[in-house]
Formats: sequence, structure tokens, C-alpha cells
Amino acid sequence: MSEQKNPSKLSYNDAGFVDVDKLLESILRLRARMEEKELVELKKIDPEGFVVKLSDEFPEFESKPYIFTKVVRGESLEWLPMFLAQIDHVRTQSKTKEEAETEVYGTLKNEYLDPMIERLNRENGVKK
Repeated sequence: MSEQKNPSKLSYNDAGFVDVDKLLESILRLRARMEEKELVELKKIDPEGFVVKLSDEFPEFESKPYIFTKVVRGESLEWLPMFLAQIDHVRTQSKTKEEAETEVYGTLKNEYLDPMIERLNRENGVKK
């Protein structure tokens, strides 16, 4: 018996890069499915069953559980386009892996880490 491939499965190229377009398409399909009446009702009565059902229906997220969990919980994915863009830059060789990592680190530091440290310092009365 021949093995069938899941057409929705996230594909990787020979270098191991996730197909960014397929990932975004899968996220959109997952979000749309979550809004269907059947799933909205299931989430209300059986939150665990809701997650299991979606996990079964979207096996392409097996290798991306962090993203799956964020989507299912309705959490922010505002950082995702920046990460995916950097992956695409490395894939197309317009940036080295190190350049992409440096840019991601800088963005995360400036947008998330520094403001959090400043807020905690203010709350705890720490002066610069």
C-alpha cells in the first residue's frame, strides 16, 4: 500500500526551511475552523476535547506546538511575521542565519525585553 501524503502538511525544502506560505495558510484555516459553530460550542462544553479535535484535524502543527497553542488560545501572534520574514531571508540567502538571528534578537530586545525591564524597575523603585 502506498503512503499518502497529507496535502495540508507543512512542507520543508531540502535545506530544512518551513514553507512560510503554507504555515500562514494553515494558521488562517485553523482560525477559521475555530470560529465554526460546532467548534465554538465544543470549546464551551469540553475545552480539552476542543484542543484534541483541532490537533487531530491539523496534524501539520505537530512540529509547531508552540504556534498551535498560541492560535488555539487566541493569543497574539504579532511577532510571527517578523520571524517568518527572517526565515524567508535566510532561505533565499538574502541574509545569513547570524544576521537574521541578530535582527530578531534586536527586535525582541527593543520591543519586549527593554520595556518590561523598565516597567519592573519603575514598579520596584529601581533607578537607572
